[in-house]
Parts: sequence; structure tokens; C-alpha cells
Amino acid sequence: MSDVQTPARRGQVIATPLRREIDEILSLRGEAREERLLATPRLAAVVALLPPEELYFTLKEMDPDNVPLVLAHARADQVEFFLDLELWKGDRVRPGRVVPWLRLLASCGEAPLARWLRELDLADLTLYLGRVVRVVRPHEPDEDPFQDLPGRAPITVDGFYYVRCPAEHEDLVKTVLGVLRQADPDRYLRLMEALLGEVDSELEEHVYQERVRRLAMRGFPEWDEAMEVYVPMEVTSARELPVRGGSPSPDPDGEPEAAPRYPIAAPSVAPDLVVKALGRVRDPAAAESIQLELATLTNRVMVADRLDLDRMESYGRALAKVAGYLAIGLEALAGPDEEAAARLLERHWLQHLFRVGWTRIATARNRARHVFRRGWPEGHKERLLFLDPPLGEILDGLLRPHPLWYAGDEAAPVYREFRALSEVDRAIRAVDKAEFLGRFLLSVVDLRLDDCKEALRDLEPEHLKTSTVFLTSLVNAALDRGFRFAPIPRRRAREGLAKVWEEDRPPRRVKPSLADASVEWVELLLPLSGTDRMFLREFVLECFGLLEEEFGHLAPDEVPDPRFTRGLWIR
Repeated sequence: MSDVQTPARRGQVIATPLRREIDEILSLRGEAREERLLATPRLAAVVALLPPEELYFTLKEMDPDNVPLVLAHARADQVEFFLDLELWKGDRVRPGRVVPWLRLLASCGEAPLARWLRELDLADLTLYLGRVVRVVRPHEPDEDPFQDLPGRAPITVDGFYYVRCPAEHEDLVKTVLGVLRQADPDRYLRLMEALLGEVDSELEEHVYQERVRRLAMRGFPEWDEAMEVYVPMEVTSARELPVRGGSPSPDPDGEPEAAPRYPIAAPSVAPDLVVKALGRVRDPAAAESIQLELATLTNRVMVADRLDLDRMESYGRALAKVAGYLAIGLEALAGPDEEAAARLLERHWLQHLFRVGWTRIATARNRARHVFRRGWPEGHKERLLFLDPPLGEILDGLLRPHPLWYAGDEAAPVYREFRALSEVDRAIRAVDKAEFLGRFLLSVVDLRLDDCKEALRDLEPEHLKTSTVFLTSLVNAALDRGFRFAPIPRRRAREGLAKVWEEDRPPRRVKPSLADASVEWVELLLPLSGTDRMFLREFVLECFGLLEEEFGHLAPDEVPDPRFTRGLWIR
């Protein structure tokens, strides 16, 4: 496994007026950035020093009418980065995207188009144009190379190479080829020769490998390397982590490219600990290094999670994960101390801190997988019931391929990335509680698959919960029918409920002594540890709360209607 890698190190940042203006622009997002960028009198110099990622985000969010005004000043390697993201799906070119990008580049004017056509890799140009045009060179000067083929007459910009393409693209193709021929005749000839015949898979593979190399330099490695971000890092102290290298020296060749400013410091993206720790990084060189590494780490997560690199929401999803896992890693090593967290950011690689956070989450996920792989309850997977909310939802999020934290409620279920160590602890606690409830159902209720199937004849699936099993068994016991999960006759439902109420008048409350009695009775059937006893008491009280909510308000002569109530299986 390789050590932490970042793109080629930039020189140390010197606070020139141009640099301060770029930093101000990069601190803005959306319309605010667009307005500030279009207002600068140094637009060409600013655009040239923007990281390709940030320029890409900017163009994506801009008014389409303003895009050519900014794009016209882009360096060729910036445009190359855009094409590497936009024109590929896996290891294949997306032909449908070539023409829109050619049209956008041509809309910027002949001068920038000529510059890009001169500087972009010739193999790339050949591959992309080869998906749009077919080029033929006649054997004789007066020969029409397409005379035997149906369709429109070919186009030519030199009378020697003939080009056929869809009619709606002819003007664009003539513009692109004409600009290149005038700007660099030799390159034009090499391009047209390369386009003769069919563009083969060997060329596509070559360009793809070059694309992989270029993207790796920007922090987008291949998938197997990107997955190193998920290698567990078991540490108990920050002293066990590798220390990052020193700050870069000043760049002797002039103004270095700015580091990407992925908006992790926005409170809407990152937990408070990360936001405040970043704000306490006082050394500008360290802050710049952290920003660069943050972008690299986010890019690696996108590749590892197989997110689409050309979609803005992918960056938001990856950034939310990076922010959350960093927060958990920082909290695991520094507690809630913001100053200590800032020192960790300055001293240690972000990828290692991310991996510390991931290791905590993976521990919870693996614990859940262990419980459910061996069956829930143990050895009897057919007895699996939906757990009551939010326990079931927490485990559902935890058991996903990419674990998520459940942060919603029954009315609005929301799953998001883990953002705090306390959420990981609550997830582990949910797993332990679910494991106990499984043993409880097996040992005390002796729940059977046939019972569940029969209950679903009367109950909606979302109402068949662990609480339903316990409360139904409890009311059956109150009716001297045994502590068992079986339908309660509707005509006897009020009679059974009356025996658990402290007073049989609204608002009804379950007898306080019944919780202790339930725990003591269960302990006669199932040995309980201190944690088990705590989980059981919590569960019993939650069930009693549900019973009071659903049935405590009934009028004296009202018979419970099983269609509109939860918690009991009534027939």
C-alpha cells in the first residue's frame, strides 16, 4: 500500500494582490463567485491561476451566457481536465458529449480555440473528433471519395481532405478544422492523417491511460488505489499517526496555482468541530496545504465510492463524508478540544484522520453484520422482525454498503453521513440492543415464523414491530391466555387493557409497578447482564408509552379498532 499521496506540491503562497483577489473569489460560491469573477479587471490572470476543479465548479454554476467570457481565458490543461471528466464513462468515450463541448469551446472565439487546438494532446483530438467525423483522402485530385456513398456531399477546408459528419455539425467541424489549419498547418495535417479510416480501440485505450495518469495527478487515482482511504487505522493516540512533511518553499517561477477551496468550512457541510478547527489553523502555508489535501481526499473518496466525477452533487456527497469522518477522527483523538483538533490538522495527514473516523464506523457496521449474519435472533433468522423506530432505521443505515446515520423520524426518514463520535456510539448501542431483543423474543416469547405470517393477515407490515409482539403477549397474559403472541379477541381487548391501567379513565397510564414486575419476570426466564437489564427496562417503558399513546384516550364504551391502532394484534 502506498503512503498518502497528493498532487504535485505547489510552491508556498505569497500574499500578492493577485493572490488575495483569487483567495477572495475562491471563498465565494455560486452567483456571488460569478459576479466577483466577472467584475475583476484581471480576469485572464485570475482564471489562469484557478485550480481546474474550482474553474470547473464555477463554469457549472454560471449563467450559460457568461461561460464563454470566463472559459476563453482557461489554460489548455484546465480544458483538458474538463474533457477528462465530461467526455468519459469508465474507459469509453461518450460520443454524445463531444459535440456540445466542441461547440462550447468554439463559442469562446478563434484565438482561444486556436490556442487549445495547438496545445491539447493530438491523440485526444484525434479520438474525440473521430467520434464525430469520417475523413477520406482521394487517390486522384478529381476523385470524389464519397461518390459511392449515399447522403450529403462531404465538406473540406483545404480541397484535399474530405470530411463527412451529420449535417447539423458541419459548420462547427469546418470552424474547428479551419482554425487549426490556419493556426498550425503542420498539426492540422497530422490530425487529418490520423483521422483517415476508423479510430481504433488501441487509440482509445492509449488516451484512456493518459487520462488516468492526468487525473491521478489531480488526486483522482484508479479505484483500487482510491480504496486505500478505507483501510482501517486502529490507533489510540495521535502519537501513533505519521507526521506530515514540512511546508513547501517559495516558488521561484512565479505565482503558483491556488489550492482548490472545497467548501468544507461551511457549517451546512461540516460538523462544528471541523469548522472551528480549520478556523484555528493560523499558518497560511499550513492552511493552503490542508486545503489541497482536502480536495485530494475528497477526489479519492469520489473514485472509491464510484461517484460520477462530472456531477456537482457527487462532490457534495463526497465532501460531506470527508467532513463527517474527519470530525469523528478528530474527536476520537482530541475530544471536543478545538485547539487540539487544529493542531492535529496541521501535524497529520487528513487521510489518516479520515481513516481513524472510518475505523470507528466500520467497527459498528461489522458488529451489526456479525449479529445479522448469524441470524436474528441467533440461529433463527426466520424469526426476524422489524425493530421499532428508530432502532430498525439505525440498523438499516448501518448495514448499507456505505454506512449512513439515521437522522430522521417516522414522518420524514433521513439518512446522511455520520458526523460525530456520539452517533457512532449510538449506532453501536443500537446493535447491542437489537441483539438483546432478539434473544428476548427467542427465549421469552418463543416467536415463530407462522405467528408472523398469521399476524400479517390482520396487521400492516409496518405495524408488526417488536413492541407489538411484547404488548400483545402481555395483554394475553392479563386475560389468562398465557404470555404468547396470538390475536386478542376484539371483544376482550378492553378487558385486557383495563388490567394494565392504573385507572381505567382517560388519560390512562400503565401501572408503575408493571415495569419492575415485567423485568423481574423476564429475569426468571432469561439470565440478564446489567446492560441487558437496562435495555429491557428501556424497551418495556417504550412499549408502555406506545400503549398509552394508542389506547389511553379511548372513551369508556369505545372498543379498539385494529385498523387505526398500533401496538396490539387485535382480531
